[in-house]
Amino acid sequence: MADTPLVSVLMAVRNGMPYIRQAVESLLGQTLADWELIVADDGSTDDTPAYIRSLADSRVRYFSLGQVGLVEARNFTLRAAQAPLVAVLDSDDVAMPDRLLQQYRFLKEHPDYVLVGTQVEDIDPEGRPLRRREFPLEDQALRWRLFFGMPFIHPSTMFRRQAALDCGAYRPEFPPSEDYELFTRLAEYGRLANLPQCLLHYRVHPHSLTTERLEVQLRCSAAAAAGYAQCYAPEIELGAVRDLYYFLCVDRDPAETSGPAMAKAYQQIRAGYLARCGQVGEELQREMARLEQVLRWRCLERAERLFWRRPWRAWRWLRLAGWFDPQEGRLSRLLLRAVKKGLRRNGAAK
Repeated sequence: MADTPLVSVLMAVRNGMPYIRQAVESLLGQTLADWELIVADDGSTDDTPAYIRSLADSRVRYFSLGQVGLVEARNFTLRAAQAPLVAVLDSDDVAMPDRLLQQYRFLKEHPDYVLVGTQVEDIDPEGRPLRRREFPLEDQALRWRLFFGMPFIHPSTMFRRQAALDCGAYRPEFPPSEDYELFTRLAEYGRLANLPQCLLHYRVHPHSLTTERLEVQLRCSAAAAAGYAQCYAPEIELGAVRDLYYFLCVDRDPAETSGPAMAKAYQQIRAGYLARCGQVGEELQREMARLEQVLRWRCLERAERLFWRRPWRAWRWLRLAGWFDPQEGRLSRLLLRAVKKGLRRNGAAK
């Protein structure tokens, strides 16, 4: 093996037992053998330190940091990495045997790309499959999705170490969405991609960070989305972007601004992004159409609920539905559809 490994695998962990064994074993079984694993222990009190120290493999480097926090542990692994390409693997997930090789080949063959992820299968605590998650593949569609959420699973990604350091690494203001916020900045340093293959099993369990800190994650992600949107639309109202993020992710009514302000923010994001895109690819067209359909139906559902009790508010939501259809939005058509549905529901209730 060369003095400098081809890939550095980054693992920040606190109390990783019992799943960390499977995570490490999935690395030991990789078809790409020239890697190093950097384990930054954020104050484990279980058998994690003993297990890692028991590994008789010189590619595994263990650092006990005390309780410094997840973001600092992640940044430590990034600084300690020796390879120009770094792959993230969390202590409760499982990498497929070809994961490192396929991502390494992609980034070596595409020097203009800065990050590549994969498709992912969720598994339960016992490792049984739950569902497969599909993400866009192409740069245009991925950058668009970044406005409204994370189009990657963090522990499925491989990216260029120096670019991540140059753009400021993980920021402590955004846990547990520090990965999403980093990728919104990393996107300015090169192109993005996802491989079509499923190369990670992502474990879902009651003690995962996503499960335990969902509300904090939503708040930090909304702030990250607002900062990203401002890069494309400098005059945008950040509160309206945050409202738009919540509207899409958890179906919450605007709390900081209003429906019209939220719709205006969407139109500004769309216009600013398309101005930079040039020719629009098919995958981006599909992603935009899918997103706008979700936005319209969220508005129409509210109009339907308010149709008989508060018709003026229902009318306002109908108008918003039209604003979220820049290509074909016709208020008369939306109104007719909502009226028919409302009449059917009222008739059934009687």
